[in-house]
Amino acid sequence: APIEFPEPAQKLDMASREGAPERQFKYLHQMCLLHASNFTRANQIKIVSLLDGYKAVIAARNPIGPYLFSRSIFELSAFICDVSTRLRDIAAKPDANWMSKGEEFFSLIVRARFATTDLKKRRALEAAGMPARLLKPINVMNSIATLLAQPGAADALRDQYDRLCDFVHHNLSSQVTSSPGFRMGDVAHSAGGGALVMMKGGPITRYEYPVPHKPELAVEETLPIVMKCIEVCVE
Repeated sequence: APIEFPEPAQKLDMASREGAPERQFKYLHQMCLLHASNFTRANQIKIVSLLDGYKAVIAARNPIGPYLFSRSIFELSAFICDVSTRLRDIAAKPDANWMSKGEEFFSLIVRARFATTDLKKRRALEAAGMPARLLKPINVMNSIATLLAQPGAADALRDQYDRLCDFVHHNLSSQVTSSPGFRMGDVAHSAGGGALVMMKGGPITRYEYPVPHKPELAVEETLPIVMKCIEVCVE
């Protein structure tokens, strides 16, 4: 069901509350809570949307689509895991340092929400007073390292990101999805009746569309990855 949250500022105004610790504390708490609530709901919807896409390409028997959505789901789970881990670490710092850790929490959640490589958006946010350091996106490989450090995640997901990337990029794995396979022989046939006769037998690759068998293989290879990543996101 729809829900609305106020959109808090991307920059703290502690100066106007100087000398009033209780007001500063409540202000920090409110600002962090609203940003965290927006972040959580946005990514909950994003997870479900990616799963919808994953299911749709499976239903369409698309042999490459499951790899595309699986990689995106992998990256999102790593991102959420990384941000959540950092926020929990900040929250665990001594309560006596409530102001510094509140400001640190605020900076991280704002960066997680608003960092972008889109120059037009960056310029608009900088013009609105947002610090440039908070517009630098969190490195996905660092996030993946954090994800793989979680108990149980490494065994299920180690080396899987590189495999998914090989299918998404125009490399060997993605080329193979265009063919149901090859056979050994000395005559290559076409549906039009033509043939290529080889002097010596060897591997003959078949091409056809739609590609049989590969959609089922894509599901078999990606579903365990997707399930583990969704488990991480929910946690």
